[in-house]
Amino acid sequence: MIINADNIPVRNMAKIIIYVYTLMFCYHVKGQVLKNEFAFNFGPTITSFYGNPDLKDFKPRMTYSVGVTYGYYCSENFLIQSGIFFERKGAKVGVDYFDNNGNYYQTSDITFNREYLVVPVTCSLVTHTRIKFYFGGGLFLGYLLSANDINTKVFPKETFAAETPRFDFGISFGFGFLIPLNNRFNLDFGIKDNLSVYNTLKNELATRNNSIGLQMGLKYKF
Repeated sequence: MIINADNIPVRNMAKIIIYVYTLMFCYHVKGQVLKNEFAFNFGPTITSFYGNPDLKDFKPRMTYSVGVTYGYYCSENFLIQSGIFFERKGAKVGVDYFDNNGNYYQTSDITFNREYLVVPVTCSLVTHTRIKFYFGGGLFLGYLLSANDINTKVFPKETFAAETPRFDFGISFGFGFLIPLNNRFNLDFGIKDNLSVYNTLKNELATRNNSIGLQMGLKYKF
C-alpha cells in the first residue's frame, strides 16, 4: 500500500477548517437572539356600554375575542406588537312591557350584538426572567362587521343597530405573564381591556364600548 504523505497535511487542514466552521455555526445559533414573535390568542370577555348615565339599567354580557398578533422585540425588555382580532361586543337590558291600561305583563331581555374586526398597536415592557411578566398599552381601531338587537319575547320595533357607527377607536392596555415551553414557544396568560373613546350610538352622547377579558395564547418566537 502506498501512502502519499503530501496529502496528509491537506486532509488535516480540511478537517480543522470544517471543525472551526462547525463551532462558529453552533455558537451563532446558540447566541442568536429571537426578536420576532407570532401568536394565536383566544379568551372570554365581558363587554358593556359606559359613559351615559341613562344606561344605568344596561348590564354587561359575556362574549369572546379571538385573533393573531405579530410582535418585534426592539430589545430584550421592550416589545412592539400588532395584529387582528374578531371581537363581539355589546350589552343587554331588561325592558318592561305594559298594556293600554298601564298594567305590567312581561319583561323582555334585549341583547345588543356588535361584531368588530379590531386592530391594536401596543408596546409592552417584559421582564428578563424565566417566567416573563409584561404590562403595556396602546391604541386600537375597530371596524364594525355587523350589528343587531335581539329581543327574547317580541320583535323590537326600535333598534339601535342602524345607529351604530362603522368605526370604533380607543385605548388598549393589559398585563400578564409568559410560561416558556422551550426557547421558542411560550404560553400567554393575561388580562386585556379595550376601552373605546368613540361613541357607539350616533344619537346617544357618551355611549361607548368597553371590553375586558382574559387573554390566553400560544406564542412562537423566531
